[in-house]
Amino acid sequence: MEPKYRHRYPPCPAYDVGCMEAWLEHMAAQGLHLDGASGFFAGMATFTQGQPAAVKYRLEAVTKTATLFDDSDGPADAAVEMAAEMGWEYVCRLRDFDIYRTDNALAPELNTDPQLQAQGLKAVEKRMRGQAGTALFWWILYPLLRTLGPVLTATHLGGLLTLWGWGLLVGQLILSLWRLGFLVRMRRRLLRGEAPRRPKDLKRSGRRYRLLHFAHVAAAVALVIVVLIRGMAGTLDYGEIRQPLAVFPGDAPFPTVADLAPEGAVYAEEYFGFDDEENTFALWSALTVDRAVIWEENAKLTLSDGSAVTGGLYVEYYEAKTEWIAKRLAKTLYARDRASWNVDAIELPELGLDFARGTDRVFNTVVLRQGNKVFRGYFYNTALQAIHWNDWLQATADALK
Repeated sequence: MEPKYRHRYPPCPAYDVGCMEAWLEHMAAQGLHLDGASGFFAGMATFTQGQPAAVKYRLEAVTKTATLFDDSDGPADAAVEMAAEMGWEYVCRLRDFDIYRTDNALAPELNTDPQLQAQGLKAVEKRMRGQAGTALFWWILYPLLRTLGPVLTATHLGGLLTLWGWGLLVGQLILSLWRLGFLVRMRRRLLRGEAPRRPKDLKRSGRRYRLLHFAHVAAAVALVIVVLIRGMAGTLDYGEIRQPLAVFPGDAPFPTVADLAPEGAVYAEEYFGFDDEENTFALWSALTVDRAVIWEENAKLTLSDGSAVTGGLYVEYYEAKTEWIAKRLAKTLYARDRASWNVDAIELPELGLDFARGTDRVFNTVVLRQGNKVFRGYFYNTALQAIHWNDWLQATADALK
C-alpha cells in the first residue's frame, strides 16, 4: 500500500531548535511522521500518514559544513550507528542540523554534555556570522560605494521601487543579525545546562512566523515581477517608453543638433541601425527630480555648399527637487564616467557653472550643473566640424543658467 504523504510548512526557522522539535513531536502525535527520504524541500516538510504516537525529535548541530567536493548529505555512518545503539533513528538533514527521533520514552538523550552541544551550535553560529558579514558587504556597503549611487538609482528606477528593494535588503540584513543573536542566546542557555526554549503556544508563534515569512517572500517575488515587467516593456531605467524626438513636448531644455545647425543647412534625422533608441527621448519625473530627460539624436546636415555632415547628441538631463540632490547627481554621474575603462579627465574652458567636469569617454563627455539642473552628455559631428565642440559646450552651459 502506497504511503500517504502530507506537506506542511514549519512554524519556525530551522535554527529555532526548541520550536522545531516541539512541532515535529506535535505532528507525530497527530499521526504525521517526518519522511526521511523527502525531508524538507523548498521550506516544506514532507510527512507520511500513520498512527499517532509519542515520538521525541532532536536536532543536532552540524559541526562541519559540506565542501564542494563532499557530496554527503547526512552525518557519518559511525554517528548514525552510535545513535541507533542508543535507540535513536536518523531521519534527515535540515540545513545546519541533523534530525533524529525515537519512540522509546526511556532512550537516553543523544548528547547530554552541554559543552559539546554548545560547541556544535558555535560552528553554526560561526557560519551564520560569515553570512551576516557577507550580507553587510554586498547589501549595504557595496551599493553605497559603487558608482551608481542611491540618488541616481532612485532617479532612474523610481523612488518607490528603490525603497522597495533597499527595504528588502536591509530587512534581510536585520534578519541575519537577529538569527545570529538567537543562536548566541541559545548556546548560552545550553552552557547553563538549560534545554532549548520551546514556545508556550506553538499555534500562535507559528502563525506569526508564517505571516512574516510569507510577507517577506511575497514582497521579494512582487519586486522581481515588477522588475521583469518593466524590463520587458523597456521602462526599467526611467519608467517611460522612449518616443520619437518629433513628439517631444515643447522645446528641449538644452541645445540640440537642429538648434546648432549652421544657417542654410538642411537637417534630416540619421539612423545607423545600432538599436531601437536612435532619435528618441524619454521624459519622466521621480521622487528625486521634477523632470528628467534622456535624449538621443543622430542627424545629417547638408550644408549650403552641398557637403554633408553627420552629427550626434546624447543627453541625460535632470531638474532635481533640491540643489543637494543635484549635487549628488552631478558627482555620481562624473564618478561613473571616471570609473569607465581607460578614461581620463579633460580640461574644460571656464563656463561660469557650479560644476563642470569632462572625460574622454568614447566621445568627450561632460557633466554640468547649475543650481538644481544637471546635464550629462556628449556631442560630435564629422568631417568639416560644421559645429565646433566648444560652441556646443558654451551654448549648453548658457541654457543651464
